[in-house]
Amino acid sequence: MRPLTITLPPDLYARVRSGERRHVAHRRNPRIDRYFTAKMPGRAEINGVIYPIAGIEETPTEWIITLKGA
Repeated sequence: MRPLTITLPPDLYARVRSGERRHVAHRRNPRIDRYFTAKMPGRAEINGVIYPIAGIEETPTEWIITLKGA
């Protein structure tokens, strides 16, 4: 399966890369809801770098992607 592609602003990506931030959230909408209910990707490509995904959690307002080893 292709990795989930995420593009973050440089300041937020620097926090992910340093390991300070392990969670990335995406606001829910019908297209994203269909994607996450049909697929559970194991990897995320964030600003061109591959990170393994530890888990994906659904909340009433957003999807939270938890990264391993970020």
